Amino acid sequence: VVSLGPGSFTGIRIGLSTALGLSKGSGIPCYGVDSLLSRIYPYEGKIRIPLMDARRGNVYGASYGVVEKEAFNGPFVELIEELKASGSEEEILFIGEKLENFHEDAQALMNHRLLPAKELAKGVIQAYQEGKATRDLRPIYLREAEAKQRLEAKGC
Repeated sequence: VVSLGPGSFTGIRIGLSTALGLSKGSGIPCYGVDSLLSRIYPYEGKIRIPLMDARRGNVYGASYGVVEKEAFNGPFVELIEELKASGSEEEILFIGEKLENFHEDAQALMNHRLLPAKELAKGVIQAYQEGKATRDLRPIYLREAEAKQRLEAKGC
């Protein structure tokens, strides 16, 4: 079982390439899991929001539970506004690394906690065991690579 992303472009490519090589060489099937989904384990809650810092005030995130939101890349403050607009009074669990970068904006929500992502490998395995893995091993990219953005800006 391998993480499909989102995450570092290079890390995703290396992880997938390694997993596919081992799978082909051993004849053992390979499955992929969304790296945001793997972050919600082992936490229980009505609204679980895994986050990854995408730099410049943006996050890669998703929402699982009472408030569902597909994987996205965008400003954290927009996510806060969406959560406030949902009207849910359930506790919101933000799960990830470097969440202190978003602590001030999260204060707009009364009922929330910032929790560290932990046991990521166990999360990937648990997602697989719950049938949330796929044989479609295409990486999940939520934005274009910076190199491609720079080339397009130059008109190449």
